[in-house]
Amino acid sequence: MIRAPGIYPTAVARKDLRLRMRGWRWAGVTTVYVSILGVIAVGFLLQKYNPTPGQSSQAGAQLFQALSIFQLLLIVFVVPASMAGAISGERQHRTWDLLLISRLSALDIVWGKLLAGFAFNLLLIVASLPLYSLVLLFGGVTFGDAIHTFVVFLATVLLLGVLSLMISAWTARLTVSYMAGMLAALTLTAGLSLLTLYVLAPGRPSVLGLGSIPFQSSNPPTSLTPLAQIDPLVALLSALPDGAGGTLLDGLGTVQHAFGLPWQAPLWGIYTLLAVLISLILLPITVARVRRTDGSRAAGTNRRGAR
Repeated sequence: MIRAPGIYPTAVARKDLRLRMRGWRWAGVTTVYVSILGVIAVGFLLQKYNPTPGQSSQAGAQLFQALSIFQLLLIVFVVPASMAGAISGERQHRTWDLLLISRLSALDIVWGKLLAGFAFNLLLIVASLPLYSLVLLFGGVTFGDAIHTFVVFLATVLLLGVLSLMISAWTARLTVSYMAGMLAALTLTAGLSLLTLYVLAPGRPSVLGLGSIPFQSSNPPTSLTPLAQIDPLVALLSALPDGAGGTLLDGLGTVQHAFGLPWQAPLWGIYTLLAVLISLILLPITVARVRRTDGSRAAGTNRRGAR
């Protein structure tokens, strides 16, 4: 029988969080993370210095868009890097066997690793919140817009974290795990976005702007393909405000028949639900892989003892 883990930090999560927060690495990663977003914000403020009253709300929406898009790009690069060594790093440092012979179950190990990685990336997002307060100087962004955007961030962290953790469980080398996790994250964002745009308008000569993403089309599409429902970048565009009371995708950001049912739902909401569902599917696969490794280890120990 599978025992569901608690939400509270397990022994593995507490150990990993102590290691992550120890020394200069946490401070260095946080400083670089926030500095990149800070440069974007400062550059925007210098460009939009002293806007007219009519342009203030539009400038606030554009600042929020710039910070959010770069935040998502940072998440795509940071999450696989922070989760790549969750299991493969233990193998490379020869500490994996110590976890396997402990009283912790495979579910406890995987859940603890996921919880520690999610908490680490959540702290990075929280550290960037003061920069978003600059949007209050201009306006143009509602509290709901901010909530929707950060829900997309958290769903992306969860999805990429579980995906990177599964890759880490199936690879023995840290470098291979990192490269595979990064490739999977880039495929899920940039690759899937390009595929979505190509499906919408293959080989068309003219260019139409989908939010801030150009794609080839002679006529504006009336709906997006189902591929867009699992695309973090398109989901973010469907949540970002345009400064005029709508979103960057406008009508394209609404799914008319969500999951084949006569429902209308925002694209960012469908993406969040799918990200959670996919994570719930990948998590047992990772646990099964760790349990199989534990069983192989125990079988090998028994054979050596019999000799």
